[in-house]
Amino acid sequence: MAERRNGLACLLGVWLIGGLAAPLDGQTRGSVCHPGHPLPRCHVTVLTEVSITRALAGTQGQTVLDDGSVLRRPLIENAITGSLGLLRNVDPRFAIGGAARFVGLHDGAWVGAELRVRAWARGGRSSADLGGGFLVRPPHNESDRRLGVTMNGAFMWRDRIGATARIDILDLPQGSARGASLGVRTGAEAGVITALAASLLAVLIASAVGGS
Repeated sequence: MAERRNGLACLLGVWLIGGLAAPLDGQTRGSVCHPGHPLPRCHVTVLTEVSITRALAGTQGQTVLDDGSVLRRPLIENAITGSLGLLRNVDPRFAIGGAARFVGLHDGAWVGAELRVRAWARGGRSSADLGGGFLVRPPHNESDRRLGVTMNGAFMWRDRIGATARIDILDLPQGSARGASLGVRTGAEAGVITALAASLLAVLIASAVGGS
């Protein structure tokens, strides 16, 4: 719990810096935008995103309870993911770029990076994103290092809110695990606000658990 709380608190600072540093709206070619727009209005988009996903299917694990019964559940469970990155519009319909990622899972914090491709719809009000990259679980010792790969996609409205899906393949203590998840993604100012709310909630929950 402390590891996840600390990770969310660090991300909160990164997203706030990114949100304050990015202009609220780009108006001319060559501008940096937050939220994003296609050419000719914007040239570069700053990404400050938060995704909250729920596991739908994947490799199952077993836990033996005190009464002897066996509980089966996905090894890759629900997650909160934060992304901070840049997209460069290469023409009025497409943008490419990358992002750093933080993923909070039940077994702790994973960090990584991904390549991103965005296709703008006509008018620029909505977009489809596709990303893929790697994840690393920072080790407590040399034998605890864990690696993984991830792919995700999203349909976004005005770069602020949308639906997302992800597929993960992670090296866990129980072995290689695969998982598929669906959820909600917020971006731009909405992503910063979601990060703030998630961080505060994590701190409150950790304080309540610690004080009980």
